Amino acid sequence: MARLTDPDQLGQGAVTALLNFSVGSVSGANCTISATTLTGIEQYEYFEIRGAANAENNGLYVATAASVANSVTVTKVAGDGGANPSTESGSSGVSLLGNDETGSPSQLKTVYFDWYNREIWLLKQQDSGATNGLSDDGVTLQALYSFTKEEWKNDDELIRHPFPFVAVTPEQMELVEGWVFHVGTDAGGLGLGTDLVQNTETAKLIRSGGWREIDAASILQKEYAGVVTLGDFENNAADIAYYEQGNDPSTDDTEFFAFPGPVNEAIVTYDYMPSALGTVTIASNNAISRTTGSWITDGYKKGGQITIVASDTAGDLGTYVISAITASTLTVVGTPLTDEGVGNTAFASAVNNRNVLNVRIRVRDSGDTNGSTFDSSNLSAIGVTAVDNKVFRFPLSSASDLDISVLDANINQAPYTDIQIRFFDGTFSQEIETGVTSNFSIVIDVGTYSGIDGVSNGTTSFTTADAGIPGTTFDGGTLVIHEGAGKGEYAISTASGGTVTLATGTPAAATGASFTLKPATPSTATLKNIYEKVQFELRQNTDINDHATTAAVIGKKADALLRFLGTELEAGQGIPTNPYDSGNGVAILGFRSADVNDVAFFDNTGVKKTFPFEATFTITFNPNLVADSGSTDVGKFWVFFDRTVRTTGTDIGIGSISGRSATITGASSLTVLGGSSPEDLLDQEYFRLSGCSNEENNGIYRATDVSGLSGSGAVVAYKVSGAAPVAESAGASISLDQNPIDSDDALLVKDNSTVPADITGFIPASGTQSFTFDYTNNVQGGRTPNTNAPIVIRAIGTDDAQFVEVSGIQIEANTTQAFTLTAAKERNYAT
Repeated sequence: MARLTDPDQLGQGAVTALLNFSVGSVSGANCTISATTLTGIEQYEYFEIRGAANAENNGLYVATAASVANSVTVTKVAGDGGANPSTESGSSGVSLLGNDETGSPSQLKTVYFDWYNREIWLLKQQDSGATNGLSDDGVTLQALYSFTKEEWKNDDELIRHPFPFVAVTPEQMELVEGWVFHVGTDAGGLGLGTDLVQNTETAKLIRSGGWREIDAASILQKEYAGVVTLGDFENNAADIAYYEQGNDPSTDDTEFFAFPGPVNEAIVTYDYMPSALGTVTIASNNAISRTTGSWITDGYKKGGQITIVASDTAGDLGTYVISAITASTLTVVGTPLTDEGVGNTAFASAVNNRNVLNVRIRVRDSGDTNGSTFDSSNLSAIGVTAVDNKVFRFPLSSASDLDISVLDANINQAPYTDIQIRFFDGTFSQEIETGVTSNFSIVIDVGTYSGIDGVSNGTTSFTTADAGIPGTTFDGGTLVIHEGAGKGEYAISTASGGTVTLATGTPAAATGASFTLKPATPSTATLKNIYEKVQFELRQNTDINDHATTAAVIGKKADALLRFLGTELEAGQGIPTNPYDSGNGVAILGFRSADVNDVAFFDNTGVKKTFPFEATFTITFNPNLVADSGSTDVGKFWVFFDRTVRTTGTDIGIGSISGRSATITGASSLTVLGGSSPEDLLDQEYFRLSGCSNEENNGIYRATDVSGLSGSGAVVAYKVSGAAPVAESAGASISLDQNPIDSDDALLVKDNSTVPADITGFIPASGTQSFTFDYTNNVQGGRTPNTNAPIVIRAIGTDDAQFVEVSGIQIEANTTQAFTLTAAKERNYAT
């Protein structure tokens, strides 16, 4: 049923006069109640008895079986100070407050006021024939307060006792004079009936409210903050959020909220515990020790607070943040406490976790095809530094996460087992952008093994104090040293524990180097696999830190590390906290080379880092070329730049013609080519003109005198092929291309391997071959980085394929480009 917001939806139950009331078969809290007017009591139904001759028979009962012949077996739950019932016979003036089955309609008992113990009970009861009822949906604090006022006004028994509430606002109240909400389930934990449900502790059924519980001596005993989340969950009927108080990453002290769906529930933030401490002593280092009980069990938390309510030394009173905690000793920060060599006989304290509250939703429903997105919120997100006895609303929602499809049951197999998370206690340095070292403190290894304490001594031995390298995994692989004098890649012979023995190379002596071990066979994990595994880890209540020399990090308490933005996997975008280092950058090592364009890392300064864009293109060779791949003299192919630099202007003219020699001028356009930079035009370099009004001026030239470029923008050049040049005034848009194809300066395109190589070779028997190109950083021949690269592909066979060329194409920022070479059948070649 829905949440109750109207006081008229609550009830103490319909009043039934019980004639000839009797109590028998008493055994502890169990007995039999009978009366001539007692009918229709259902199993597990709650009701209250008033007016019994023996006071101990008054109170709250639950039926253990349905009534039969004006009699019902029951268990006494509360009332008369908790006294067990006693035998009584034939009393009059007794009333039953409960479900009046004879009424039309009937009314359930959903509220019980135990004035003996000053407890307010909410009773979760439902009946299809009743006008009221209470379910897990609960009741607002305002509705319960309003109902209580009405009952104190109308109930002659209640008005004899102190009124429970002081209302500050509809969502902020105090329970006074020792009144509290009942804590705990019903006495027997009796289970579920057909249409009646088991009771749950009252505090968990209060909605839209926070309150304090103040005893008769005006001492604050407990404080509850109302937690409300804003937004829907992916499955409101099943997904349960959780919360944490304190900030100890190595201990799972998180708590699930009581009910699924968006949260509207109160939690304890202050709890006065003056006893069960034994002898308390305070040391000069602000350590408070006890001899009885446990600080941890009582609810004190690292990062939370302790409020000293009483002490032998009045100056110690106050609230302190807890910096360390064990069962017997907690240490606080701030104002020094008084050093006491003897026990503090007056010491009394309270758990005070008002200062830390994180609310999270992280769910993987086993029946769903996809997982759910994560979300979290905290005090800073809502602009407060502490909670108190009112409602606090946190934005929190989740939705279907299409990037998660693996079930938890399948996460313990490859490639997911390749993926580990390391929270370092220092800086991990790596080059992401060319020539720039970036720093991180959290690393996600994908089949790799990274560290921050590498030591080399100028020999083939490389060591790490972490000493967690699994034996044989990296034998035959590669050691990458990311920084220092030994920076580079080295072949591994063997690696195990804390020692790497190199097969080749002797890195220069260094200590504290960031390094990564790569296996001979890389992991096949996709970016989606990496994301799925990390999200799985962040839902665990166990240690997920795979760095051996730092302490535990409980998954559920760690911040989110990854997110997909479209197809790009971002690491560290949410600025996660590393509890063991001030840095919060996240890097991924060992991901597939094919994914390099789809990852981004945020470093320790919060700056987004991306790898140079690696363009990929595939060349397909037609059957004639493939046929020559098996010939004695196999066919070959080449990928050239059509040009590397193009300079275009409408001020370019051609004059001073002398045979094939001419002076090419461009006062504005060509002066940029004068100098010594890679893109500048030098003597004896070749260039191509195109776009000339006179066709004979288009073609390949060789520069013979560039001294005028930096001044007037003039170059003297010799036209090496085609018709001799003729005079032409400026006007048309003319382009001057450097390193042009069909010239001695034509450049082969280099790939993006560790040591870039020319893209050329023999025609493959497979008929296709793929290549990578550093789109972001390639500067061959003065090329402008991060721009499309015009290319020409040429191939020639022997017995089966004629010469073929593909031009007018370019390498773009793309990973799916394809080019096809179609050579005519060779019918004239003879060896």
